[in-house]
Amino acid sequence: VQGSKSGTRLNNLTFGSRMLCQLVSVVEAEAGPKAVESLKVILVVSPNNSQPANMDLRQRNWYGMMPQNVVILEQPYLPGYQWDSEHKEFQEVKGSQVEQRPLGTGYAINQMTFAGEGYTLDGMEEK
Repeated sequence: VQGSKSGTRLNNLTFGSRMLCQLVSVVEAEAGPKAVESLKVILVVSPNNSQPANMDLRQRNWYGMMPQNVVILEQPYLPGYQWDSEHKEFQEVKGSQVEQRPLGTGYAINQMTFAGEGYTLDGMEEK
């Protein structure tokens, strides 16, 4: 953290870290520190970044939020598909022709309906 004439500058933050800092900052400015403690957040992460995200939350003390109020959903990546006119079906695109993408917000909402899909890092690493 560095001070400047215009305020505080935070260095070495990922995009997700910046989003959480902004969220906490706005909630605290508008409603006070107690509102930050009661804030409930769902973070959707990929298998590739779940461990770094978990470490970031711990190292930054959950950005002032309560650990039990931060739920993490790990979402797998799926390959792309394209229409095969000859066989009249969608077929998975193999290789580097398409980047794999997460399933998205609709799937995240679906995940929240199943026990064990989300977890918290409030000392017990619940899944």
